[in-house]
Amino acid sequence: MDQLQSPQGQGDSEKIHNEFLYPQIKVIVDDSLGFIVKGFSCSLPDDHPVYLQQKRLAVNITLKNLVKELKAYKLCCGVLWNKLNGKFFHNVIPICATNKYDNNPFPNKGYWRIKGCSLQSDDDGGDVCDGCDQFSSSVEIANCTKTQRLSTPVQVQATLSKTHPARIKLTLQGQRLRCTELERELSVMHNELQRNNAEINCELSNDLADIKTKAGSKGTLSMNLFWQQQQKLFGNNATGVRYHPMKIQFCLSLSCQIAFML
Repeated sequence: MDQLQSPQGQGDSEKIHNEFLYPQIKVIVDDSLGFIVKGFSCSLPDDHPVYLQQKRLAVNITLKNLVKELKAYKLCCGVLWNKLNGKFFHNVIPICATNKYDNNPFPNKGYWRIKGCSLQSDDDGGDVCDGCDQFSSSVEIANCTKTQRLSTPVQVQATLSKTHPARIKLTLQGQRLRCTELERELSVMHNELQRNNAEINCELSNDLADIKTKAGSKGTLSMNLFWQQQQKLFGNNATGVRYHPMKIQFCLSLSCQIAFML
């Protein structure tokens, strides 16, 4: 249970939390009636609503009402962070020694906070202040973006030294799948060429080859690949030159197109 104490002879007031050695709220009033509020030994930021509303002067509010107003706030739980840098600080609060802390010579509870943390957050704002909440949201968005980026394969010609290994792995997996699929298609195409073909004489074979040469790169990629497999079949067939009917039809179609253009 919390206790409220006012030390005699001083213009100070404290809100004591039984679990912690430091007061949860401490109000210090100086000789000019200006006041400073500390939460667990850390001073509230200059832009805290209490300072802005009361202009940091005790003449605008009684000490009792000020403490009552501060009691409406609760401790900000900070952010999920564990690295000390210029944007964060570690607020370590000593805890009263009890039997459950016998193995810990310095029992404490630590909170990572952004610099500018309000320390005391409004009940309507949840367990964290607006500053820590905005930081947590930005980190969550950044992590989500990073996760999405790491789950996307990198371009084949990307610089490897600047690419995350996870993206390189995804790209290699994708290329392997494509190669496997291509090998399967080539196998199907090769079987089709061997199963369905017609033997033709050398003169017709030369005419078809001449048509394909004049056509150059015309035709779809699949048809060009089909032609390459057809050429491989020429050298493997001891019974003569054999063409797949679809290839003969394709060459005749190219011949008509060339004649029309001329």
